[in-house]
Amino acid sequence: MPTRAEAPLPDTAKAVLAKVVDRGQVTRPQLTADVGLSHPTVGTALAELERREFVARVGTTQGALGRAATVYGPGPGLGWVLGVDLGTTHVDVLARSLAGDDLKRERHAVRRGRAQDVAAHAGDIVRAITEGLAAYGPLRAVAVAVGRIIPPGLDLSPADRTARPIERLARDLVTAMRLPDGVPVIFENNVNCAALAESHQGAARDTGDFAYLQIGVRIGLGIVMGGRLLRGATGAGGEVSFLPFPWAPGVHPKREALERHLGSDALLDRARRAGVVPPPETAQQLFEAAAAGDAAAQAQVADHAGEVGRLVAAVAAILDPGLVVLGGGVGKNPQLLPGVGAALRDLGQETAVTVTELGDDATLEGAALLTGDYALGSILGGYHPPLVERPSVVTA
Repeated sequence: MPTRAEAPLPDTAKAVLAKVVDRGQVTRPQLTADVGLSHPTVGTALAELERREFVARVGTTQGALGRAATVYGPGPGLGWVLGVDLGTTHVDVLARSLAGDDLKRERHAVRRGRAQDVAAHAGDIVRAITEGLAAYGPLRAVAVAVGRIIPPGLDLSPADRTARPIERLARDLVTAMRLPDGVPVIFENNVNCAALAESHQGAARDTGDFAYLQIGVRIGLGIVMGGRLLRGATGAGGEVSFLPFPWAPGVHPKREALERHLGSDALLDRARRAGVVPPPETAQQLFEAAAAGDAAAQAQVADHAGEVGRLVAAVAAILDPGLVVLGGGVGKNPQLLPGVGAALRDLGQETAVTVTELGDDATLEGAALLTGDYALGSILGGYHPPLVERPSVVTA
């Protein structure tokens, strides 16, 4: 099986492989037309790609003149990538081949606890998947989505007394996963990952400028402008939980007070105190009670929708995104949309608002998309502009 230590591909082979990956299945005449190279040059490139098992012959097709043409597709030597959503209550994993086929998808519930314990649990899960998928070729990269600010570069070398929390978490996770030597691990903010997924395969796939607003246990914003993810100078772009709140004469804002007010824990606490029956333990239970006609639940949903709408108005005033996609355990509920729209109209805003199409899978899909893009870029070089500039990458 080819290894990452092999010499880089020739430029002609990279051009041919890029077309094979893009098209999925393609004949040599089609490749010759697509890449603008001679028939012998394409043949030489295909031979090199077959030797490395980057492409494989997957069938034949009858040409216009009655000649059979070999059909090529991505081969097992391309390998696969792994996306990980490391949440506060779950660890989700998605293994996907660089040909785009899902190999394994798992969701694991975890208890809220120390970051070190969550990292150890996630490492066990990843290690089991890695060992079980060895037959699918080399693991090319792993992307981990976490609910933290991710700086442009992570340094895993500082001692515990000087390391930042995200550096300790990354070091613990990389150690626990026990990946093959040299496998790159990308760390990215979970909301940014969700925004990438919605941009490419979700509610914003036809929109170059939009914002993904997560409303759940925590709140956050993923910003896509001109089709590119905006992360900010320090990786803190979109941290709306840092907005001053409340902001009124004689009131002193507190750090992350907005998140404590809009987060699902506070919403459920208000719903229970308002007399929703039975007392909801999850946001889904609250929305189900509202849909069933519980007046107290309906009032809480309406009030919360207004609060979310005012946050959307603030986002729209700064970014003018054209579209805001709501996600997260609370934000994904369509029952919020009427109240959000009413709050926007009251404030003179006309920004379109919709809910996620990917639901709870948005972050995981974004992590898989990011790691696949990175892996292909590493093999092909200049394949296309990367989804994320200056990704935070460490090596196992």
